[in-house]
Formats: sequence, C-alpha cells, structure tokens
Amino acid sequence: MIEEGNISTVNSSDLSINIAQALALETKDLLPKEVIVKVWTDKQFYKPGEQGWLRMIVFNNDVKDYYIKNITVEYPWWYSYINGEWKGFEIIEPEKDTLRIGEMYEKNVPIDVPSEGRIRPGTYDIKVTVNLNEATIQKEAIIEIIYDYPSTIEGIDKIVTLLAVQIILTVISALVIAAAIYLSLRKPVRPTPPPVPPSEEEKT
Repeated sequence: MIEEGNISTVNSSDLSINIAQALALETKDLLPKEVIVKVWTDKQFYKPGEQGWLRMIVFNNDVKDYYIKNITVEYPWWYSYINGEWKGFEIIEPEKDTLRIGEMYEKNVPIDVPSEGRIRPGTYDIKVTVNLNEATIQKEAIIEIIYDYPSTIEGIDKIVTLLAVQIILTVISALVIAAAIYLSLRKPVRPTPPPVPPSEEEKT
C-alpha cells in the first residue's frame, strides 16, 4: 500500500489478498464457535478385499486452545481376528497434539476392507472419536460394501441404444423374410399367346 497525501492506493495483488482474508474470516465467523470434526471416505462403494482411505479433519473454531489426546477409529468389521491379531480398531496419537485457535489437523487413514465371507454387502458406519483435553467428539462416516459395481447411467444409455438398433434390425429382417416367403409361394401366371392372323383361304 502506497500513501500519497490523503489518498491511499492499493495494488491488485494486495486487494486480492485482502479480499481472500475477508472471505476467510467471514466463513470462519459463520461456523459454530467450537471444535469441528468432519470424516468421509474417498469412494462411495467398496468391494470386499479393496483398499481405500478415510479422510478426517479437526478444526479449532473455538475461542481457546485444545490438544488432541488421541483419535479412535472403529470399523464395522471390528472383532475380526486375522493373522494372529485383532482387526477393525485403530488408535491414532498425533505427533503435534496442540490445536490452537484457527488451526486444523488433517489425517488420511487407510481402509482395508475384509475379503468375502467376513463382511456382507450393505451400508455401515465407521465410528470416529476425537478425544480432546476438555471434550470428546464423535462422528460417523458411511461406507457401503458391494459385490459388483452398479451400472452407470452412461452404460445404461448404451444398452438402450443397442436394444433399439437390434429391434429395428429385427423388424427389417422379418419384413425381408416375409417378402421372400410371399414371392416363393406365389404361382407364376403364363402370359396369353397373341391371336393367330387368318390365312388367305379364310379371307376368301
């Protein structure tokens, strides 16, 4: 910012930074004054045996600082005993546990979906518990297990188009076959011979 007498001018870069800061502060003010936790998965569907990611953020929008004791993640296949150890429960202890005002903690946790036989198709909840020094926050992320991926709308459109083309070709083929049968059954009609002109004797 450059001051010239009583007139202050702002260049475009400073203006864009100030606008971005103002928007950030406005959005921050619209959020509740508390620690906000959001959790979600990286995909909508998972097949047995697949791997994915659980995304989580912890944002301190409160008026005081906190520190994170630990974060527990409980999967719907908890109590699974695989290869000599229990699967489905995880305790996360952040290296930087202090969560000051306006700070955000982010974490990507790998998801290992059990193979077929240990979990059935359906919709389940992944339970996430954030243990702070003065509060405990629980959130859930939805995970859906399927055996086969559903057909996309684009795939359905292609199938409908192929069916329409097949129906048209079937109708045309039926008309051609019917015409061939009709022509084969129709008896040919011999043409009538032209009349024989009278001879000279008949004329006299």
